[in-house]
Amino acid sequence: MRILWGVLLGLFLMAGTALAADEGYGARGAVKVAQPTVQEMLQFAIQDEYLARAQYTAVMDAFGKVRPFSNIVQSEEHHIALLKPLFTDRGWDVPADESKPHVVVPNTFAEALQIGQQAEVDNIAMYEHFLRQPDLPDDVKFVVERLLAASKRHLQAFSR
Repeated sequence: MRILWGVLLGLFLMAGTALAADEGYGARGAVKVAQPTVQEMLQFAIQDEYLARAQYTAVMDAFGKVRPFSNIVQSEEHHIALLKPLFTDRGWDVPADESKPHVVVPNTFAEALQIGQQAEVDNIAMYEHFLRQPDLPDDVKFVVERLLAASKRHLQAFSR
C-alpha cells in the first residue's frame, strides 16, 4: 500500500512539475493556436525538437547514457536538421535553441520515462494538428509526416 501511495504521489508531483513548463512553448503552445501559419508551425516544431533533445540530455546527465534516451536524443538531432532547411528555404532565420529553461529534471528514472512518454504524446498531437491545417506546403507536410512517424516510434520505446 505504501508503494501505491508513493507512486501516486510521484505522479501527482510530476504532473505539477511538467505543467510548470511554459505552456506556450513547443507542442503545448502549438495546439493552442487554431490555425497556425507555416512560420508558426515551424517555430513550434523546432522548439519542441530542441526541448526533446534538451530533456533527454538532462536525463542522461542524471542517469547516464541509458536507453531509450541515448538512442532517441540522436533522433532529435536529425529532426532538428530536417526542420532547419524549411526555415532557410523561405528566407527565415532558424530560431535559437531556448529550451533549457523548459526542461524538467526528473528525480527518478521511472519519472524520466513518464516525462519522455508525455513529451512524445504532446509532440504527436502537435504534428497531427499541423497535418489538419489547410494549404500545408508539400515540403512541410513531408517533414511533419516523417517527424510524426518518428514520435510514434519514440512513444513505443518509452512505453516498453
